[in-house]
Amino acid sequence: MSGCSATVCLVKLDGFAAMKLSDFVEYQDVCSWKSEKRVREYLVGRWLVKELLGLPHNKPLGPYRSWEDKLQQKVSVSHTHGWVAVGYLGSGSIGVDLVECGDRRFETESLQQKILQNVDASSLAETLKTAELAKYAWAAKESSYKAFGGAVLLEDIQVRFEVGSNIEVGFATQNIQRNTVTGKLLSIHPETGCIVAVSILASAL
Repeated sequence: MSGCSATVCLVKLDGFAAMKLSDFVEYQDVCSWKSEKRVREYLVGRWLVKELLGLPHNKPLGPYRSWEDKLQQKVSVSHTHGWVAVGYLGSGSIGVDLVECGDRRFETESLQQKILQNVDASSLAETLKTAELAKYAWAAKESSYKAFGGAVLLEDIQVRFEVGSNIEVGFATQNIQRNTVTGKLLSIHPETGCIVAVSILASAL
């Protein structure tokens, strides 16, 4: 995105299969979780944050909200179906979200209607089915929600899509305070099979 320097790192969980969960310093925080997949996603996400920021791996980041607030939303983490993404912005507020392209939850009509409220997808309607539009809108809203610092309800976020290249769609969102986020959305990342949305608060551009 012009005017900003954002880094987004995508990593496959399989690449960390050789590491024992107990090798991660934060393991004790999540060892009681029932899902090993969720535990690994959590731990790998924090490992990537440390890697991007040059922080020592032998010291915990602390609870999610505490380090996010400390970093002033300069870092955003998302994960889905075996992939973890971390976005980093040197100055400003960033949000990253992954949506798995094969997620069948978005085929539900009631969910589609809820997600597509306050969404201008007219530029995409002729080329995408409603379920695909819902995935795009969800990724855009979620990443924008993170860029806003969670200080707004998802249903209050307005989205307007703008078609770019074959795999890239731009979007702009506003919350009820009229704060604006601009972003880019990779419709299908060729390696992950995921929609990847990156949002940056306009004041950071």
